[in-house]
Amino acid sequence: MGSIYSSDNFLVIARKGSKFPENTIPAFQKALDGANSLIADLSLTRDRKVVLWYGEDKDTHINISTFQDLMEWATTQVKLKVLLLKLRVPANESHLAPVLLEEIRKTMGAIHPAPRFQLILLTPHKEVLNRVRNKFDEFLFSYDQELEPVEITNYHRFTTVPTAMNFKNSFASIGFLAPPSIHEPFTQDPWLVYKYILTLDFRIRDNYKKNTSNYIKIISWTFNDEKKIRCLINLGVDGIVTDNPKMLRRIALDMGKNID
Repeated sequence: MGSIYSSDNFLVIARKGSKFPENTIPAFQKALDGANSLIADLSLTRDRKVVLWYGEDKDTHINISTFQDLMEWATTQVKLKVLLLKLRVPANESHLAPVLLEEIRKTMGAIHPAPRFQLILLTPHKEVLNRVRNKFDEFLFSYDQELEPVEITNYHRFTTVPTAMNFKNSFASIGFLAPPSIHEPFTQDPWLVYKYILTLDFRIRDNYKKNTSNYIKIISWTFNDEKKIRCLINLGVDGIVTDNPKMLRRIALDMGKNID
């Protein structure tokens, strides 16, 4: 079921990792006790500031870190391998994506010394990728497939690697959203559906690797259950987003993965 090309290098990606609110510098600092990578949300305010926020009232909040704050801190962190940034631009506002990316470009150009980590920009919208892929080729992108807990009949429609191939991305990410607590029973087990779609992605990725020598890293999110984490590592994912980076780090090392 798994990949034949799984890498020994593994990304422990922290989403929270501490008692601090997510998308804050203290939370990121604490998360690096176990993680080697981080994930954050980026939004654009009305006055074109890029901030670490995911919500409806981002312009009215105070004490929100900016992207520049994050970068100035991140460039000093020797443990940090990859910084994943979710672009919170809706599909129907994809025209704002180039504005957001231009602000990111300006900030990155002013950061010295240059970051030693990889910066990956994630979006669940192909409309956003279409807007930015040819204008910002200095950045790495990932199509971020969000798998909803709904009945699925066409599994191939939810794979993420074909989109990565189409956009020539070197990363692909697929998220598992746990079903809400409702009374209506699911006829499908969402976890089994997720694994099946993931194995389709591995098959497509491995064939792509055979034919082109290009390797697409697959990221899974968000997992905190040890059995599921071990299953995903066995299948061959290249990184996992978690709220418990210390546990994930322990498991990955126990399974022979290179973290540092």
